[in-house]
Amino acid sequence: MTLVSGSRPDSAIGLASLPTELIELIASSLDLPAFHYVRLTCSSIGRQTLHHFKERFFRTRTLRWTNESLDLLVEVTNHVDYGDALQHLIIDATPRNSIHLWQTCKRISEAQAILGSHKKSPLEEQYLEDHKVAEHPATFFKETRYDQKCLTTVFMKLDKLENIIFEYEGMNKRYGKFGRRYCESSQHEMSRPFVSTMAAIAATDLRVKVISISPIKNHGAISIGRLESLAPSLRHFDSAFERLEVLCLNLRDWRYPDSGFELDTYRAPFVVRFLAKARNVRQLDLNWYSNLEDDLFGEIARHCTFARLESCKLSLFRVNHAADLSSFLAHSNETLRVLSLYHASLCDEESTWQEIFRELASSNGLEALEEVELVNLFTRAGSRIMFDEFGMKTRLIAGIKGMSRSWRAELLSRINDFRDGTTGPAWHLAAVAYPFVGLRT
Repeated sequence: MTLVSGSRPDSAIGLASLPTELIELIASSLDLPAFHYVRLTCSSIGRQTLHHFKERFFRTRTLRWTNESLDLLVEVTNHVDYGDALQHLIIDATPRNSIHLWQTCKRISEAQAILGSHKKSPLEEQYLEDHKVAEHPATFFKETRYDQKCLTTVFMKLDKLENIIFEYEGMNKRYGKFGRRYCESSQHEMSRPFVSTMAAIAATDLRVKVISISPIKNHGAISIGRLESLAPSLRHFDSAFERLEVLCLNLRDWRYPDSGFELDTYRAPFVVRFLAKARNVRQLDLNWYSNLEDDLFGEIARHCTFARLESCKLSLFRVNHAADLSSFLAHSNETLRVLSLYHASLCDEESTWQEIFRELASSNGLEALEEVELVNLFTRAGSRIMFDEFGMKTRLIAGIKGMSRSWRAELLSRINDFRDGTTGPAWHLAAVAYPFVGLRT
């Protein structure tokens, strides 16, 4: 198409004469290069399609944890026309350096098994080089806090975000042997995007409705120890989390208490005080495991008040005192509709899961509850609870999606069928399964 100076192409004249609704309909089927070209044909079409262009290509953005991606996000949010469009921020927090180093380690082990321990694999020198490369961004972000500064700049331009979703790509389960070592070694790289994002939220009081891990790319966890670096900003989360409606987190703590070191028992652990700021959430999904804090669920039950909960899923936790579960749920007695308990271990010697659920179903509490889902519950002795008389089912759904619309009646009728079983991996092995795709828990 040849343009004469000062003229518009015939196609542009034809488009410009169409109703705005039809122009938007045509634009909705164009990819980014074609859309961009159409917008450049004439100023009137550019104005007519501006809103649609922003909605399609600038409302959602994926951020990778690199300088280049952070710089581009800052540039986009500074744009005079498109800067205020961002509402859905997807953060790719996959620890790619840690994954690469772990996979190289595995290949070195496989090579040594073939060559013999006396022969050096060429991969060993490559591993040392890759390790130096991996240390550079970690050191840079630690010393400069460039990532936090960039996000602070971005969040200051925005008044609110609909959601912030953290994505973590996983590894094939064949890399899962000795996976605990990988979980520990990858914690810093895996946690930095979340911690820096929370620090930027606290610094700007950005209002967010949803903070969550991707339901599909969910092969990551946040270090509880790393969260403690947010302590100086803790008070700011009262206002920053005021509009937070959905919170979905995987939390891990691989630290052990030092010999002779007594934990602070005068106040709740920092992670509990952080979670307590999200008091207005309607949907809560917490998956956590801690070596350091044996009674983390008890601390949450005592110090967190989620009075507006409508859906609650708790995973991979210990119940040291049976009464803590009732105490935790009591705050949302009039609002909670769906309750899911996954991979929970009952460590209270004076109670059983049957007694807990019998009391729960017989009480007058949880007036709005419609559905209860129980999956992979364990006893103190390590037995897995089977929910049928034949010892085959590790999952029970009572309520709307179960056999009866009354979760109370269904639970009470099924409690006598609970059996202790030995099928499947031990409870604690689920704590290290998150980085690996398809690992059995």
